[in-house]
Amino acid sequence: MYLPDADWIQFAELLEQEYPDIVCSQLENVCYFQKACAHVQGKDRSFSINIFDINGAMKLEVDEKQLFVGGEQFGASPDLCYVTVFQSRLSGDDVWHVGSSLMKNYYVVYDMTPYDELGEDYLLIGLGLQN
Repeated sequence: MYLPDADWIQFAELLEQEYPDIVCSQLENVCYFQKACAHVQGKDRSFSINIFDINGAMKLEVDEKQLFVGGEQFGASPDLCYVTVFQSRLSGDDVWHVGSSLMKNYYVVYDMTPYDELGEDYLLIGLGLQN
C-alpha cells in the first residue's frame, strides 16, 4: 500500500508509538523491524480503511500480520520484517494505492459499462468480502 507523504508520516508515527522497536525512515520510505517477522510481537489487531461513494461507506479491514513481510521479499536480509505500507510521492495528497495485502480478502469487480456504452468518463468498481 502506498500513501501520500502526510498520511504515511502519521501512519509511521502511530507505528512508532505502538512498536518501540520499529524503524521508520522517510528517506527510505519504509518502516521495518530489525528481526524476522516470526519474532515480531503482534498486537492482534486489524487496520481498516473507509471507502466512500455516493451510496455510503464500506470498511476494508486487514489483519496486522498481513502487513508484515520478510526482508527476503525485498532483496534484504530474512532477519528484517517490513511493513508493507510505504510513502509515495508519485500521486496527489489524496491518492492511496492499495494492493494485495489489503485486497486479498475481497472480491473486486470492474465494470466498464459507463465508459464503453454510455460515453461517461468513469468506471464502476464493486467490492465484496470473501467468505
